[in-house]
Amino acid sequence: MDYFKKLAGQEFQWRKGHSLIAQLIAVGEFPIEAEMQVHTVERLKAQDAPIEWSALDGVTPINNVGVGITAAGSNTYAAARFCDFLLSRAGMEIIRGGRRIPTRPDVTFSYLKSYRLRPFDSEAVASFDRQISVFRDIFEPGL
Repeated sequence: MDYFKKLAGQEFQWRKGHSLIAQLIAVGEFPIEAEMQVHTVERLKAQDAPIEWSALDGVTPINNVGVGITAAGSNTYAAARFCDFLLSRAGMEIIRGGRRIPTRPDVTFSYLKSYRLRPFDSEAVASFDRQISVFRDIFEPGL
């Protein structure tokens, strides 16, 4: 906690929006960003922007793909089939085609092959509200 309190003493500039932050980094507005979406950086690199990313300890956290079916739907069988498709190789290839990171190890981007993709820890997800409260108390982002 002492480290984070000292870190909070630096002059942070808070912004909302992953794309905006990546664009500001690419044009030199900020020298570094602690958390960025890899696919956003890679899209900017493909447009010849002077930006790069690195993963700590060779690990890139990924979001789990969540899909739900409403009980009030008129065609739950079709919805279940669509969910199956989203999680299939073909569905994940469509997600990758949208330059998003798929969560299947057999459908990935070449720039991720050297990294270990790990889902977020379930304990971290379960305690998210508490962690956000501690973060806001220390950093006072005003967002």
